[in-house]
Amino acid sequence: MFATIERFLGALLTELDTDAGEALVVVTSDHGHLEQVGFTQGHPKSMVPTWVFGPDAEARAARALTPQAIFELVAELAPG
Repeated sequence: MFATIERFLGALLTELDTDAGEALVVVTSDHGHLEQVGFTQGHPKSMVPTWVFGPDAEARAARALTPQAIFELVAELAPG
């Protein structure tokens, strides 16, 4: 499954103007934890897979450790 995601992201990033250094792509999952399907309700207790590509990707990814932090990261980038 991760190989499919990596191929998709590779194609997407190739199409973006990543040379300009302005494109930031944040990919995350919600309720994507198959080990918990049918056993719990609500958000999973395990970490949510999140990938960050673009300027300062490593620093931004280090901050995106919880669903709340992911929302805050994306909100910072919203125009206006």
